[in-house]
Amino acid sequence: MRRPGGKLVVGYVALAVFVLSCSAVGFRLIWIGARQGMGPAWSCGLGFTLIAAVGHPLTVASGVPTRTVGEVNHGLAAAGILFVAAGLSSFFAFTLTVFRRESPWAWVLTSASVLGLASAAFGRIGALASADRALVAAGVGHGWGLTVAVLSVLCYAWLGFEGLLEWRKSRRRLALGLVDPVVSNRFLMWGVFGVSTTLLSGFMLALQLAGGQGSSSRAGEIALAVFGLASSAAVMLAFVPPRRYVERIRARAAARG
Repeated sequence: MRRPGGKLVVGYVALAVFVLSCSAVGFRLIWIGARQGMGPAWSCGLGFTLIAAVGHPLTVASGVPTRTVGEVNHGLAAAGILFVAAGLSSFFAFTLTVFRRESPWAWVLTSASVLGLASAAFGRIGALASADRALVAAGVGHGWGLTVAVLSVLCYAWLGFEGLLEWRKSRRRLALGLVDPVVSNRFLMWGVFGVSTTLLSGFMLALQLAGGQGSSSRAGEIALAVFGLASSAAVMLAFVPPRRYVERIRARAAARG
């Protein structure tokens, strides 16, 4: 399916599904985290909410992806850039506190990444503010944008790796009856979310490096459709799985037992 002008409708549908599913999970986790004293659920929920529910919509509304610098709403653009950086920082904090709290290297990685995201965000905002008004906004501050893209890939790759690693460990405990099969599956789905979102972010980064237009290109729309929908499904199954899905996991574990 294509929109007039050749745009793939499925790409826009996938983006909408991704934003809505991640926003729903984010709000739910923030509510849970607030009741638990701002723990890991809070930082994970902030990551989803700041990126999906706030950052990306504000960036699109500002006109940065498609308009010139003179046509962009710079207030919305600045807010969108900062919220995305804050959301990625929250995901780094979540992965650190849940999986690597005792690892010095993880603290160094998280601190450096958060600092890099903050620097790149303000650098991109400054570049947009001082750029020629006739330039296409998406190409302004290219180096700062690449920095955020690289750190985004690193963020999702790390959380995906830790999720799959924990799932592998839980499989051993599951064989001994020491872990709930639904919890084990949640680690798997979190890992799948991380991997699929890493592939999406990495593909968009590759398009930028090749001089493409990112998600607005045909290849970008296809990647968004494939990896975006996979990420959406994984995150929903991880945090708000349907009852029938949960029952099937428990039945399968009982049969193996």
